[in-house]
Amino acid sequence: MKIVQIEFESGEAEQLLRLLNSEWNDLSVFEKCRSGLPIPRPIAVLHEGRVIGGASFTSFLEPDGNDEVIWLNALYVLPEFRGKGIASKLVDLAVSVSPMLYALTDIPQLYTKQGWKVKKEVENGTVVTT
Repeated sequence: MKIVQIEFESGEAEQLLRLLNSEWNDLSVFEKCRSGLPIPRPIAVLHEGRVIGGASFTSFLEPDGNDEVIWLNALYVLPEFRGKGIASKLVDLAVSVSPMLYALTDIPQLYTKQGWKVKKEVENGTVVTT
């Protein structure tokens, strides 16, 4: 198993986009740039030539602010591969790619156990930041 950043327009990116869309159906493409801010390349977990998980990024306004910042947009691992620390490794690599990140999550403990801080509770989850 390996966890790597992938090219935007690659076979792995297509597999990852399909996988993420199986959980959230609002991802049409991986963004390269948004509001003038370059977006990091997605991250994929590869196992025996197959994408079994990954993460993508976007930009959006900082919570309670007006600055455009990078967000960890989606993070997913297939159920049969969970409980092996893969999600934590994805979070680690995401931070190494973009040290200042935000995420909206329904599992804040995944992030807080790695040193992220809870920024605020919102209607649809918890906003965390590095």
